[in-house]
Amino acid sequence: MNAIALRTTLETLLTPSLGTYTLKGGQVMSAFWAFPPSVPPDREVQGLEAIFGKQPRRSPPSRHTFGNAHVEQTWSLRLVQHNRSIPIPDSVLNAIEQAFTEVNSILLEQTQIAPAQIVYEFRDSLFLRK
Repeated sequence: MNAIALRTTLETLLTPSLGTYTLKGGQVMSAFWAFPPSVPPDREVQGLEAIFGKQPRRSPPSRHTFGNAHVEQTWSLRLVQHNRSIPIPDSVLNAIEQAFTEVNSILLEQTQIAPAQIVYEFRDSLFLRK
């Protein structure tokens, strides 16, 4: 799955459960931040925010086969619950785990400084020519 397809799938899955961004001019939009477009830094966030990584993390080429090198790239999705009295909904977590068979997740517990977050990592394999 390429980055655009992954982004579109995630946005479709998550939008019903996401909070909102209120921009400086008063415009309100879904709290899904991904490459392009980017959301201006002077925004107010309400509820659950989803941030799709701008660039993948790539592994060094390995398993040279038939003149090609295998490269694995990992895309990230960060879910941030800005409403500290409500956990990240199980329905959101279940939707991601049902839609993607191979996904890793890291839970970042809420602290006095930072809200609760979950970071998902989606792997994608590429074959690059030498």
